[in-house]
Parts: sequence; structure tokens; C-alpha cells
Amino acid sequence: MDHILIIFYIIVFIYVFFHKKEDKRFNNLWTASIIAVIWGILGKEQYNYNKNFLKLDNITLFPIFAWALGLFFVYQLYKKIEKNIPILRFRNKICTFITIYWTCLICIELIGYHILGIKNLATSQYKGILFFGCIHAPCWMQIVYFSLGPLYFITCYFDEKIATVTSQRGSPHLLKCYPKNKPPSTYS
Repeated sequence: MDHILIIFYIIVFIYVFFHKKEDKRFNNLWTASIIAVIWGILGKEQYNYNKNFLKLDNITLFPIFAWALGLFFVYQLYKKIEKNIPILRFRNKICTFITIYWTCLICIELIGYHILGIKNLATSQYKGILFFGCIHAPCWMQIVYFSLGPLYFITCYFDEKIATVTSQRGSPHLLKCYPKNKPPSTYS
């Protein structure tokens, strides 16, 4: 199963890499990958599955690729919704994203645990989240699971805002020096 996930990640990576000039998806995938790798390293002691997943230096690769793809695709789903239903305020944007992210997270965890039979033996002694019977992990790890999405959203949101401002007005260090809509070449 992890082989399929890794191959799918590579395909997605190649696709967004060759289309990076057209949109911001490459930055989104790169950000998701960085967050996933950091979490994979920090949480490596918390992952020991009932399946033989690939490991690199005692770090299970399955959750890293699953987190990277999951964060990326949930954000792409959010962007499609936002494109069709404009959301103006940041508070509404993040609430919409959190609703989508938490719903997808729980659904994917339910499918993985109950249908695909993927069990994390390292945290199996913990209760899952109420009503769903998934995400069997200590409370702090459940908090991390539900927080990674909003962290990723905020990172992508401000990355896109900075990129938009920078492309409209020039490099960031010039933003405070020159009035809007007047390029530096008009000043002497």
C-alpha cells in the first residue's frame, strides 16, 4: 500500500512541478511535504503499523506520504470550493478549510482503520476519538492531527498573499519604500 502512495506522490509531484509557472500548487505540495517530513521525524516513535511499510532510518514513510498528499489534496479541494463560492474574510476561510479538513481526516482514518485494516500498534492502547473509533493515539497526538491542517492552511494562505503582493509590487523589501502602483524607476 505504501508503494502505491509513494508512486502516486511522485506522479503528483512531477505534474505540479511541470505546471508550477501556471499556478501555486507546487508551493502547496512543497509546504505539505515539509510539514509531513517534520511530523514524520518528530512522531517517528508513535508509528508502528500492523503492515510492513517502508522505513528510512527507522522513520515509517507511509504517514509522511499520506500526510503530504492529504494536506495537499484537501487544500486543493478547498481552493475549488472557494473559487465557486467566494469567501472574503480570513476567519470564514479558515473555518471552511477546517470543516473540510476535519471531515476528510476522519473519513480517511475511518477507511484506513475499519476498511483497509491499517492499525498503528504503537498507539493501539489509546481510545479513538468519540463516536468514530479512529485516530487511536494519545491526546497530544490527536491534537497534532487536527492542528496540522490549520497550520498548513495558514502557511499556504500567507505564502500566496506574499507572492501576490510581491508579484504586483516588486520585491518585498521595496514594499515600504514606494507608494502603490509606482515602480521604483519613476523615482530619482
